[in-house]
Amino acid sequence: MVFSPFKFIALLVLLLLSLSAVGGSVPLSVQEKAWLDQQVQVRVGLIDGMAPISSYKENGQPSGIAADYLRFVSRKMGLELKLVPFEDRSALDAAMMAGDLDVSAVDEWTPGRAEFLLFTRPYINLPGALYSSGSMPQLTLQELPGKRVAVVELSVWQDWLMREFPDTTLVKVSGVARGLLSVAMGEADAYLGDTATARHQLAQGAAPGVMEVVLAGRSRDFSFAVGKDNQMLVNILQKGLDSISPEGQLAIRKRWQVLDQPPLLQNSSVVVILLILLALLWTGVWIWGFRRLVDRKVVRRTAGLKRSLHRRRRVESELKEDRERLRLRLAQVERDSGMAQNHLSLLGLSVLFGGWEWDVRRERLRWDDNLQRVFGFRPGSFDGTFDAYLGRIHVDDREAVVAAFKKALQGDADFRIEYRIVKPDGEVVWLVDSGRLVRNAGGSGTRLLGVARVREGRDAQGMLTSTGSRAASDEKPLQGFAYKGL
Repeated sequence: MVFSPFKFIALLVLLLLSLSAVGGSVPLSVQEKAWLDQQVQVRVGLIDGMAPISSYKENGQPSGIAADYLRFVSRKMGLELKLVPFEDRSALDAAMMAGDLDVSAVDEWTPGRAEFLLFTRPYINLPGALYSSGSMPQLTLQELPGKRVAVVELSVWQDWLMREFPDTTLVKVSGVARGLLSVAMGEADAYLGDTATARHQLAQGAAPGVMEVVLAGRSRDFSFAVGKDNQMLVNILQKGLDSISPEGQLAIRKRWQVLDQPPLLQNSSVVVILLILLALLWTGVWIWGFRRLVDRKVVRRTAGLKRSLHRRRRVESELKEDRERLRLRLAQVERDSGMAQNHLSLLGLSVLFGGWEWDVRRERLRWDDNLQRVFGFRPGSFDGTFDAYLGRIHVDDREAVVAAFKKALQGDADFRIEYRIVKPDGEVVWLVDSGRLVRNAGGSGTRLLGVARVREGRDAQGMLTSTGSRAASDEKPLQGFAYKGL
């Protein structure tokens, strides 16, 4: 192997950052410490051929983002890891089901996989994109029905494509390189996958003539996954991930720069031809029109600029007046709002409540500004995903909340429950949450509308109560919500 001083310096910087990123101690429960003391070795499965996420070098050493995160967690938590390579997802799943593995290091939450696996929160998020050959450079997502689309088997893209575009023909492949190659060979019209692995393969020349045509509007989250009966291990892995500082995470992303780079121009001949044609067209138009247009347009342009300047000054004057009127109106509204808040305070009332709506078809949550503040979000920062909502709920209350949510969506009962949330600063707050399913003319549920308010006078150790269900404090935290199909 040829020694490269640049690679040595880069690895040294990464090592220094990683040491600072994992400094300090991680608080562990007595049970977690006992589990670590008894554990001899943790078997971890990594899928080869998914660079830069997960791959193996020629010397057999693991490489990629997942391997870097494993090193952080292993060093921080004192875990002895045994890394096991796999060629594809199906082989890794078989080993997990057979009990030959403890951890899947490159995994994705789906309703089906959540039935037999527990997941940490995602450690990396990758946007998805559509890849096609030069014969279909303008292919869009709306044109996918009727097309042959290659996806990696058992990936999140397979589930998403079947749900959003059921009329497409799935071409299941074993890996990213095979999917891109199927497009280059005409076996598929397009490939759907995350940008990081696809761009890496294209840069390596895996599929000549294939290019990135459009972002999919859907991202891919990678997490660590363990067996359903191994709650202790998933808790320890999550604490290890949480202990990595932003600087450490940035160091990993910088090491694998393909995540932040725009796609390379994959068809240089097409680009060269287009540049030549544009240059010739521009030169011809300039020579043909110069003598005829310049003299006439100078006079016309001057008169037009004068008229435009007059209109601009008039519009600016009107806008200035409108801004002043708006400023006065906003000041009045703020005074009225402050008066209303004072009246509520004098009456001993609280405004710690907010409204929410669940869009059944789009599977998105909408919160008003009050509810975002109650959950510890800045107004406008909540992304509307159920996972973001679930992440703020106390781990002991998640299963009960999801169960009540399912019953409401199925029409078995209204959504009515009390539960705890944990704000980013660690404050535990009790909420009283209720909602009702709204149906369309055909009787199908379209929206779940509700209101949540803070319940004062309850401490963080109180019992959780809900309509038709009660959650004990020793129940396992929920790692996902299989809401599709309700």
